[in-house]
Amino acid sequence: MDIQPRDIITIIGGAVSLTGLYYALKRDVVKVSSALGKVESYHKREVTMLSDSIKETKEEFNTKLNVMKDEQNKAIDKLEKKIDVIAAQNLTISTNLAELAGFIRGTK
Repeated sequence: MDIQPRDIITIIGGAVSLTGLYYALKRDVVKVSSALGKVESYHKREVTMLSDSIKETKEEFNTKLNVMKDEQNKAIDKLEKKIDVIAAQNLTISTNLAELAGFIRGTK
């Protein structure tokens, strides 16, 4: 088998083509890697923003819940005071009725 200049040129052309393909693929891998890094950083920012938003919403909810609890406790205290006043008035009325009943029996 005889090697001719045409065979050498074909081998060199193939080597150059394979080298070009290698570097083209390497550039594409770098581009994809860079794009993936951007997507990952964007995703991390989005996750962080969502997490912060959830924390803020939770804090706001807890604040509103605590305000409502305080208002309910104040309302309960007011109602307990009113109930105590009504109970005292009932006691006074009962006492006065007993005195009146005793007076009426005493005058008969």
